[in-house]
Amino acid sequence: MSVFAELKRRNVFKVALLYIVAGWLTLQVADVLFGQLGVPDWTFRFLFGMLVICFPLVLLFSWIFELTPEGIRRESDVADGASITLHTGQRINKAIVVLLTLSIVTVVVDRFIPEDDARPATVSHAEAIAAGTDEETELPEQIIEKSIAVLPFVNMSGDPDNEYFSDGLTEELLNALTRLGELKVAGRTSSFAFKGKEADLRDIASQLDVANLLEGSVRKDGNRVRITAQLVKASDGFHLWSDTYDRELDDIFEIQEEIAEMVAGALRATLLDLEEDTLVPQHTDDAEAYEAYLRGTFMLRRAPDDEDTRRRAEAEFLHALNLDQGFTLARWGLFKVLDARFRNGAVDFQQGVEELEELAGVLMDENPNLAESLLAKGRAASARYRFSDALDAYQAAVDTHPGNLDALNWMGHMFMVSGQPERAVERYIEVLGKDPIAAPVLAALTRAYFVIGQCDEARRIQQRAVAAMPGAARVNAWLAYCLLMNGGDRAEAIDLLSSEPVDHLRLTGLAVAHHLDGDSGRARAALGELEESIGEGASYQFGQIHAQWGEPATAIEWLQKAYDSRDPGIHGLLSDPLLKPLKLDPEFLRLQSQWKTRSGL
Repeated sequence: MSVFAELKRRNVFKVALLYIVAGWLTLQVADVLFGQLGVPDWTFRFLFGMLVICFPLVLLFSWIFELTPEGIRRESDVADGASITLHTGQRINKAIVVLLTLSIVTVVVDRFIPEDDARPATVSHAEAIAAGTDEETELPEQIIEKSIAVLPFVNMSGDPDNEYFSDGLTEELLNALTRLGELKVAGRTSSFAFKGKEADLRDIASQLDVANLLEGSVRKDGNRVRITAQLVKASDGFHLWSDTYDRELDDIFEIQEEIAEMVAGALRATLLDLEEDTLVPQHTDDAEAYEAYLRGTFMLRRAPDDEDTRRRAEAEFLHALNLDQGFTLARWGLFKVLDARFRNGAVDFQQGVEELEELAGVLMDENPNLAESLLAKGRAASARYRFSDALDAYQAAVDTHPGNLDALNWMGHMFMVSGQPERAVERYIEVLGKDPIAAPVLAALTRAYFVIGQCDEARRIQQRAVAAMPGAARVNAWLAYCLLMNGGDRAEAIDLLSSEPVDHLRLTGLAVAHHLDGDSGRARAALGELEESIGEGASYQFGQIHAQWGEPATAIEWLQKAYDSRDPGIHGLLSDPLLKPLKLDPEFLRLQSQWKTRSGL
């Protein structure tokens, strides 16, 4: 008998086929289970390696041994008439058919039913939506079809230190989608407000005013990444598209481009008229530099006011620049570190301004059309109190990058400090159109409504902020101030101020409210607490209080100190309603004139 015939008689070929099918099915099950259990990626490679190593051993075993009614015996010990290889082969055939059927089912499920590991916190959301069990979270009819929020991709690496990468990927995809002309993209602040929270997808979409959600997961192991992404129609949980990418880290920009293009295709959105022919510009060819940039950005976002964190972020950005001197975004990260130090008073004013201006100049020289370069130019100008120049820079950023919400937000602030609160309202509303639960912008808009005396609108925004984020800072104080300055309910104002977490706003408001109530004892107590807790750092607030108490000379003395020390509160000098009692005072008018001259207004 030939070797081939003997291999066939001993069922070696059938055992090989059975092993291959069973091994493939095992890998598919392991891929799903390992992801859900957070097992390190090397275990999957180990399993694959063991299956490969065992393959020839199984073939050798099937050649040497035979399954008999008495159990497993060496083939050479089985009598010629006692062999049951034919019966064994039939049993193997049945096993192969069963496993092939399971394999086909697995392929169909994987191809047409999206993976649930993309967002563990919302595994059951699609089912809940499809079941229609939550009528309260139906999407408003006015939400446009071509709108999307990119939810934070989940870090599935089993290592919390890799969270910077999943967050960074999310933000890069968000930025890429803003380049699609017809697509409304929810801002980062609002999208990231749901990070780590279990919430119904339809409710998330309703709060963000979008019709679609992009969610996913990231597994990073050394230089390998596995990214799963899925696009969900929020109204019914229908998955418009999903895919998984297993690549080297060097291909990260290509992956981002592919995901953005697939989303664009699914939503039938078109690209803006841009100079580049890509949604994801590749700012560096160095994967290590890119990772360092993402780490620095992640650190700075989490704790911009902590100097130790700023130093570590600064080290990451410098490392990225050492690897790639032309990596403009890393230089922008370095600028943000310096800007955070400057705004927190951690550096000398003159030194801080000069550092910001120098770095902004380098950014403009490297890439004058990059949004981040224009933002740096505007921030450096505002640090020097050149508010008109800052406005021009932010306007240029908006003109070239219409989806840049930072530029619109900072334009709003420039309009506030230049005494144009109505124009500030327009900018803030524009930002909130895409970033509807951005707490700092909601607070800024509440303040703007207070300045122009629209307390009903201030209340509406305050309620919106508190509903989205209980305990939101500043909104209670600005609404209370509006009530106090416009004849509103002082008891309500005092109640609002009592729950305000920002000390100087709370104590200033209470000092004014109790004075208006005729309770000089409590008013003085609030002033004393402000003096004790903040001291001369509250020079501007002391000016507000004494202006409301009818003590103009003392008020102007404190405002002059605020001006001389560059107290941030002085930015409200031109339009602050609390200073209205001083509006005809010659010394106050002189101080306002000084401020306009210094600010180039």
